[in-house]
Amino acid sequence: MAENKLTVKQERFVDYYDGNATEAARKAGYMGNDHTLGAVGKENLEKPGIRKAIEKRNAGAKKKTILNREQRQKIWSMITMGKNPKTGQDDALITIRDQLKASELLGKSECDFIQKIEHGGTKDMPINVNITVEGVDV
Repeated sequence: MAENKLTVKQERFVDYYDGNATEAARKAGYMGNDHTLGAVGKENLEKPGIRKAIEKRNAGAKKKTILNREQRQKIWSMITMGKNPKTGQDDALITIRDQLKASELLGKSECDFIQKIEHGGTKDMPINVNITVEGVDV
């Protein structure tokens, strides 16, 4: 078998692996008790071909699921305007609270607010921290 070629069970292990190697081994069709399946899972994770396949799968998933700044800002802008981000149509289910929160997140992403942090104390007393965010009315 070529070094990069995975068996059917190994491919299934890659598909089912979500951080729990024992459960992935069980779902992939390996046999045995939890101890045995844990050992098989650990052994699979140490194989370069399997590790590479998991990393490749995870890299693709992250690209699809993690929004970049511009995508988040577009969604927040649509919600602020009372529109459904998926359809662009007015959405009666979007509340004023949703609009205010989206507006706040959009403002924070653009650094529209000033945050002042004051702290003070002495050697024998704990430090008191007061945080004030200006420009936010909620």
